[in-house]
Parts: sequence; C-alpha cells; structure tokens
Amino acid sequence: MSNVLEPIFCGLAEVLEPLESSFSDSEGFELFLMRYGWRADVGPGDLNAINNAFALAPLITTLIDDLDELTGGITQDRLEASMRLLQSTKNAIERIGALSGTSGAGLIAPLNQALFWNELAENLFADLAVIYFEQRQPVMFAILHLSGVIRFQRQTPVGANRVPFTRSILDWEQLGKVFTAPGDAFADCIIGTIPPPTSIIQRCCARRNDQCLPSACPLPCSRRVRN
Repeated sequence: MSNVLEPIFCGLAEVLEPLESSFSDSEGFELFLMRYGWRADVGPGDLNAINNAFALAPLITTLIDDLDELTGGITQDRLEASMRLLQSTKNAIERIGALSGTSGAGLIAPLNQALFWNELAENLFADLAVIYFEQRQPVMFAILHLSGVIRFQRQTPVGANRVPFTRSILDWEQLGKVFTAPGDAFADCIIGTIPPPTSIIQRCCARRNDQCLPSACPLPCSRRVRN
C-alpha cells in the first residue's frame, strides 16, 4: 500500500516542506510575506510570537520526519510512516485553511490585521496547490492552465505594508466548465474572456517583488529577477 500512496504523499509533503525555512529566521519570513504581497520588518524577537500564531512549523517538522522515514526506512517502518505522513499532511493543510480565523493581537504589522490573515489563507492554499500540480502533475497542470482554471495575475495592492505580487488563482467555476463544456473553457482563453495562460518562465520572471519558494521556481538563482 505504501508503494501506491508514496508518490502522492511525497508530492504533497515536498510542496509543504519549503515552508519550514520561511519560519526559521527573520529574512525567510519577510521573503515569505513578500511572495503574497505583504511587507514587514521582522526582528529576531518577533519570530516566536509569529510561529505561535501560525502554528505551522511543528506540523511541517513532523511532516518532514515522516517523509524521511517513508523514503528511507525499512518496509514495516515505511508502511507506518505513510499513515503518519497522511495525517501530518492533512493537519498542515487544515491549519493553512484555518489561518483566516487567526487573531493577530499583539503581533507586528501587518500580522495584526484581519485582512492579512483572510487574504493569506486563500492565497497560500491556492499557491501550494498550483505548485503541486506544476511539479508533480505537469500534464494536469498544462490542461488546467490552458483551460484557465489555473491563472496568474499580477496584483498591485494599495495600502500600508503592501507590495506588488503575482497571485496564483484556482478558478473553481472554470474547472466545472472544463467538465461540462470543455470547448467553451478552452475558448475562454483563446478569445480572451479570461487572461491567457502564462508560461512558467514568464511567471517566475514576473515575480519582480516576490520571492519564490525554493522548489517553486525552475530557474537557477542567477536567472531569477531581482530588485
């Protein structure tokens, strides 16, 4: 059973794994925020409170430990690890979905704003899902991208602590059209009803003020666009 489930679990875990570095130091967290359109000045003394608010780091650590055992352990250990990895992946995903209900009281700006948590929960989940399809299911990613289900939009939010960023979009209404009227779904992109697909290279280069997660950008570091 573990051999059948291993590629799925590994794919989900490897998408979540880079988040660990985002919560390990001030610079990593600042870059994480910029990827989703926010700017903050994070001091070393702020990290504990931030990690407590997100409550993601322990879940990611457990997930990585289970992934290591799944990919390198003996048969019996791998079977048990696959079950634990399923649960730890589920816990991490559920926590991301619950971020919108987080209270940012006492945290630095913009983490003390309800708008921050509501927006981040939606954008982070969509971004991780897109990364999973792009890395682990490239054929499905191509279909979803060409049909407009997966799209990338450059955003220029207005307000304090905001920076331009490229938003990953999962259009569930468009996904329904792919199944009920696939010709119309692809025509939406062709005739311009929705924005046309963006190539992987164009998307990465468009993140001028963003910071790609280590596994999310196919370009070597020397070719990533920097400020």
